[in-house]
Amino acid sequence: MIAMALFFTAVFAILSLTSQSLAAARHLQISHVDIGGLAGMMSLTNRVEEGPLPQEIIAQFEGLNPGYSCVGNIMEVSSNGLFRVDFEVVGLKGKKVVGSTMSILMFRPESAASSRNKLRSFANPGR
Repeated sequence: MIAMALFFTAVFAILSLTSQSLAAARHLQISHVDIGGLAGMMSLTNRVEEGPLPQEIIAQFEGLNPGYSCVGNIMEVSSNGLFRVDFEVVGLKGKKVVGSTMSILMFRPESAASSRNKLRSFANPGR
C-alpha cells in the first residue's frame, strides 16, 4: 500500500512537471496570424476601388486579431476589371515585430475601373 502511494505520488509529480513544461513552451512559441484570412475578407467584396484597403476590412481584421495591424493597396492591373491587392500584416509579439506580406489578383468586372473610364471617355469624347 505504501509502495503504491509513493508510486502514484511520483507519477503525478512527473505529469505536473510535464504539463508545466509544455505550457511554457507554448508561450515561447511565436505565433503568426494567417494573412490568408485578410485575403479571404477582401475576396468577399463585389466591388473594389484603387487606393488603400477599405477601412471596414481593416477594422474587421484588427477586431479578429488583437495586437495586429494591416495595411494594403489596391491597384488596377488591366482595364478588364483585374486588380492586384497587396497586403501587409504587422504585429508585436513579445519584443519582436512580426509581419508578413501577400499579393493577390482579383477579377471584379463590376468595379469602377479608372482606366476603363478613361478609355471610354477617350473613345467617346462627347460623353
